[in-house]
Amino acid sequence: MKLGKVTGQVALGKTAEALENANILMVDIDGNDIAALDRAGAKTGDRVLLATSRAAARYSMEAPADAVVVAVVKE
Repeated sequence: MKLGKVTGQVALGKTAEALENANILMVDIDGNDIAALDRAGAKTGDRVLLATSRAAARYSMEAPADAVVVAVVKE
C-alpha cells in the first residue's frame, strides 16, 4: 500500500470495454504522478491510500489496473 495525493482526473476517450465507466485519477506519490483506478470516490486534493501491483488486481474487478485508490485518508 502507498499514500499519495490526487492531482487531477484523466479524461478518457475510446477505451477498452473493461474501462468504459472507470474513473481514473492522477496521484502524486513522492513527486511522481501515476494513473490509478478510483474505487473510493476520491477528489482532487484528497490524500489517498493506493493498492498497487498484485493487490490492485483484487480491487480492480475486470479492469486492467496496477494501481487502485482504495480509501480516502482522514486529515
